Amino acid sequence: MQTLAHACSSQLTINCLGFLKQLLKLGQVVSVLMNSPCEQIRSDLDQSLDQDQEAQSSTQLSLERCPLPLILKKLLLCGDETLQMASAQCMADILVHSPSQYCASFIQADVPEFLFERLNSGSEVLLWSVYSCLLLLTEDPLFFSQCHSVYGIESLVRSLKEALRLTNVEVQRQGLLLLTEILERTQRLPPTGRRES
Repeated sequence: MQTLAHACSSQLTINCLGFLKQLLKLGQVVSVLMNSPCEQIRSDLDQSLDQDQEAQSSTQLSLERCPLPLILKKLLLCGDETLQMASAQCMADILVHSPSQYCASFIQADVPEFLFERLNSGSEVLLWSVYSCLLLLTEDPLFFSQCHSVYGIESLVRSLKEALRLTNVEVQRQGLLLLTEILERTQRLPPTGRRES
């Protein structure tokens, strides 16, 4: 994680992400990575994200324990679609092990907001990766109580209109599945869980 957080070249970052993806196949490794305190990495990333984002005020408890969501968020914010795609895929690889255990760390880091912003891409692989990651994040009620679904629905609908022009049916299916999940879960929320218009 330290090498990934401080990689100075895109090639080193890609190699680190490839290695990380292999490690994320193992549930025990995911648990260790998501529960490792790495004070120096978190401090460096907080400073870096502060420069990139004005709204990085306080870091929640789950983020204090694990900088991995912040590392992946930083990669999601970079301008390189390959790194954005790899970041989204790594997030999904983590979440698939236990959404109930790991979703909150990513939601509290405002990752859904930036995933929704990546939906303006024309890359089928990036769209599929982002749809998959968001679909896993919807399994946590925090996704809806933080109003991420309200924030992202317009981006999602716009990206689906573009995705329906693509030839890859799997991308279309994944996007429609995400839209269905968000609409159904939002419908089931108690009135206090919905943001007033």
